[in-house]
Amino acid sequence: MKRKISIKRLLPFLLMAMLTLGVSCSKDDKEEEMWGYKKIELNKNDHRFESLPTINRLQQVYCNYRFVDMFFRNDSIFISYYGVLLYPTRLPDGFSFKNDEASSLFSGEVKQKSKGTDYYPIVLSEFRFGYNMNMEF
Repeated sequence: MKRKISIKRLLPFLLMAMLTLGVSCSKDDKEEEMWGYKKIELNKNDHRFESLPTINRLQQVYCNYRFVDMFFRNDSIFISYYGVLLYPTRLPDGFSFKNDEASSLFSGEVKQKSKGTDYYPIVLSEFRFGYNMNMEF
């Protein structure tokens, strides 16, 4: 009898949680519609980490500042992916972005760490840089 009562009491909380998740997803969709993405031509001659074993493949990862973020460290671009530090390769020389405006989609193979490093190299197969469509250029 107690078990039935507790399930009945939990049902409204579960429904609220599902509604909250649904609302937050719709906000992300509207936010994403404001952004356009420009495909960046990758440096296909960059073979620095291709010989390392592949430990994961990432497809169409969206940098959203909650779990995935891009930032500069020691004049290099890094990606924080759920707390794991990734070093993207194949970006063109001189590629730059502003931390407060950067948005991106990327795909690639995450390689094993090299000895003495604190990051995992990711050999990019695709990189799209976002820009706000409401901004004038």
